[in-house]
Amino acid sequence: MHLRLAFILAIGIAACGSDEPRALMPAETPTSCVGGATVSPTNVSLRVRETTRLTVVGTSCNVKTTVWKWTESDTTIVSVDSLSGTVRALKPGIASVTAYSAADPVERSSAAVVVSP
Repeated sequence: MHLRLAFILAIGIAACGSDEPRALMPAETPTSCVGGATVSPTNVSLRVRETTRLTVVGTSCNVKTTVWKWTESDTTIVSVDSLSGTVRALKPGIASVTAYSAADPVERSSAAVVVSP
């Protein structure tokens, strides 16, 4: 058994072209990403007809993500510009505004928006 392991290590060293011994490792399995990108601010209070701009802060799972798209949960309470994240309060109520990665729509974060009269 030890002779077989030494032979495998020797082949691995020769194949890598390195003088330092390296054990041959099994193929790595991909790990799932836990993104740290969040919408800021996460809670917003607005009066009817007021506007505010939300942003995405933190890091993305997809390092190529530079574009975030925006959507709202209730278009009667708030409207959001799908490219800029600018929110307009339309009528009293509570809605969520979500930013999602244009490169990977599964990657998303939301903010709660409370609209008062």
